[in-house]
Order: sequence, then structure tokens, then C-alpha cells
Amino acid sequence: MNALAKRLFTIKRVGSLPNYKEFLAKKGSVKRTMPVIDGFNFRMLKGEEDIPRVAHLLTEGFKSEITYVIGKNNLECMKNFWIKTLNYDTTTRDNFLLAEVDNEVKGFIKIQDFEGKEKHLPLSEVFKIFPFFGVLKFLIALWQVDKTSVRSEIPEKYIEYISVDSKARGKKIARNVLEYFEYIAEQRGAQKVALTVYSNNKPAINLYLRAGYTTTYEISGPKCLNAGHEEVLAHHY
Repeated sequence: MNALAKRLFTIKRVGSLPNYKEFLAKKGSVKRTMPVIDGFNFRMLKGEEDIPRVAHLLTEGFKSEITYVIGKNNLECMKNFWIKTLNYDTTTRDNFLLAEVDNEVKGFIKIQDFEGKEKHLPLSEVFKIFPFFGVLKFLIALWQVDKTSVRSEIPEKYIEYISVDSKARGKKIARNVLEYFEYIAEQRGAQKVALTVYSNNKPAINLYLRAGYTTTYEISGPKCLNAGHEEVLAHHY
């Protein structure tokens, strides 16, 4: 976190992974296996046929936050932004992990890119999608997501977004795609995984705690820089 972010956001450690070194020692060379769950198909984002669906789920899943940042009238702009971004960069596509039920994508996880490998849509293209002030607010929101991500020296993979079709809630899609993410994270060399969640999102927090995650940090800052929320909780596993 840079100096400006430290002035704007307060980070408080509230927990640690219990006996993590012991866990790694016991784990040794044991590898996770690809999850096999009846009724589910897990896969990477294929290409053009998946992009509109993923853009829709992302926009709908974060509708209140997007509305707070750039206004309700610009929801369609956000959807178009993701369609263009996913068509523009293959590395970004490779960081989307999908869960299918009945041959339809019902949920996904987006892995955050801390290595700078993703190619961002040129600013000239972003200005074609959003109105001027919408672009500024959107760029601030992206900056906030990066700066409030608590990272460690241990190799890890970070969840940037997780979204489930609102019509398919209650079918354990989020928990199952989380298991797929953990498998892919290990395949990509991670020793642990992490995420942040808004402190008022109790269903999501309960999901992560049941899945074995530990709340490690409380991150607070101005609502205007945090999509309308006062506090974010970081979780590690």
C-alpha cells in the first residue's frame, strides 16, 4: 500500500492463520485434486461465447457498488466495459474461473492480477464507454480495489471478484466455485489464498468462515473511495 493509500485507509490486523507453518509442513507434497461435484462443470472462460454472460453476472453481482460509483444509468456502460476488456486481453480471460449448471454459467471467480500481466483497455476506449466523470470515478474504484488488497510475502492468489446468478442462489455455487479456485490457485503456485469482502455482507462472510477462511484484517476508509462501504474485511486460507 502506497503512502497516499495509507493516509486514506486504516488497516487493523484482527487475526492470523493458525499454525500456518505447521500446516505447510504437514501438507508436504499433497496436492489438491480437481473438484468433481454432481451437477457442476468447472472450467476457464472460453472466449466470445462466455463473455456477454460473464459481463452480465459481474454487473448484476456488484450492481449496488457500481450504482454508487458511476450511477444507475451507467450500468450498461459497465457491462460494455467488461465485454470490451475480455475481448481485448487473453490474460484477463484466463483469470476467470466459471461454474456451469445445466450448461449455463451460473457463477464465477476472477483472480486478481498482482503481477501486471493483464492488459488494460486503452483509456481512449474507456472514454468511449463511460461519460467523463464516470471514467474518473471508475478509475478511483479500481485503484481502491488494488490498494485495499492485503498481500503477504508468501506466494498467494487473491480473489478480485466472485459473483453468482441471483436466480441460482442457495445452490452452493459460490462454495463450489471457491473450491475450484483453490485448486487452480495451487496449480499456479500459490501456498495460500486471500480475498476481501464488505463487512456488511454477512452471507458471504459466513460462507468464507465455513470454508475454513480466517478474518485477518479490518480495512476502513472513506465511503466515497470504497463503493459506499465503510469497512472491508480481508480473509486468508
